Amino acid sequence: MASAWLRQIEKANEPFRHDPQFPPVRTNDPQGRLVLTCMDNRINMHAVGISAPLPDGSSGDRVPVIRTAGARLEPASLFVATLAADVREILVLGHTQCLVQRLHTALPVLLEGWVDQHSPTEVSELRAHYGATSNELKDWVRTFADVRESVIEEVKAVKDLPFCREMVVHGAVYDVDDGSVEIVVDGTKNR
Repeated sequence: MASAWLRQIEKANEPFRHDPQFPPVRTNDPQGRLVLTCMDNRINMHAVGISAPLPDGSSGDRVPVIRTAGARLEPASLFVATLAADVREILVLGHTQCLVQRLHTALPVLLEGWVDQHSPTEVSELRAHYGATSNELKDWVRTFADVRESVIEEVKAVKDLPFCREMVVHGAVYDVDDGSVEIVVDGTKNR
């Protein structure tokens, strides 16, 4: 039996896919920009000048956005995005109150709760694959203590990729409380 959410998706998709007014959505940004940010839905891309797609899929903005846990670099996703779009400039956008930052100190307590809710087999498999200790799991998740330092690290990691060395890579931190954006790396000054 399908979940309630899957039924909701199917119901929403029916009129969407039969709408003759729905235009194909272009995915490349004419200015060659890309954003690497966190998967947290509190990050409002309007804060960095990227509008959300309209219900018909159209938008003046076609900036590809890669969302990962903690805005941490996933080279394969970035490589595919740079192949699909003529990317010349990247923004690494971290944010305040990030769960990956919180996990840096809270993982032992949160892990205890996770262990209590999962079978011994699942716990064993997690530990066998990703680490038996909290510190090993923190390394796997790539937790961080300071969001600004994390953004600076990720900017450097992006710049170190062979397919990104000639790109301009910036870093910024979005404040989830007030919507402000603090530039922590101006990539035009680090070339």
